[in-house]
Amino acid sequence: MELVAITGTVFEQTLAAVNDETNLPLAIPETGCSSAYNGERRPALKSQWLVDAFELFNEYGVELVGWFNMSKETDWAVLESVSSGMAILHEQVKLNGRQYDCYPRFKQVSSHCRED
Repeated sequence: MELVAITGTVFEQTLAAVNDETNLPLAIPETGCSSAYNGERRPALKSQWLVDAFELFNEYGVELVGWFNMSKETDWAVLESVSSGMAILHEQVKLNGRQYDCYPRFKQVSSHCRED
């Protein structure tokens, strides 16, 4: 099973059931995705997972998503502080007054909530 197919598998049934019960805004308190797949790093799959997940969240009215933005055990993070010297990603985004290096697809999917 491709990683991107997992997005719907993980979230869709629950989001649909909750939407059947309420019209209130939804939140995903914590989620994350690694580029590790079958023993290798595949950042393109992680990037596509971001796009697929946020499209699904938008479809079901999710208004808050907490991202597990730590690199421990694997590369869960999508943001690295520009000043950290750890960033290997090529896009930048400004969130809450701080500049971050980020996965290019994170910049795309977060564009509706970031400040310029």
